[in-house]
Amino acid sequence: AIMQAQRDLLVEDVVNLMERHFDGAELGGVVGEIDKLFSDRFEALASSLDIGRSSRGPGGPGGNGTGGHGGGRRPRHLH
Repeated sequence: AIMQAQRDLLVEDVVNLMERHFDGAELGGVVGEIDKLFSDRFEALASSLDIGRSSRGPGGPGGNGTGGHGGGRRPRHLH
């Protein structure tokens, strides 16, 4: 729900800004790319949560060679 609200606000801001220079009908591709970015971020978040669960399995956190970044902690999102 939070990511959807963030996406909606970003789309509104970007469309308002770009409509100064382009017709709104031309911005469908821009909105599509914003949707793709948020979809990719959501999938990465869901994947990191799944990895976090599996790394806490038998043997304790960090005992399964998950890259040595703090055991069951999720890696930081780098831009």
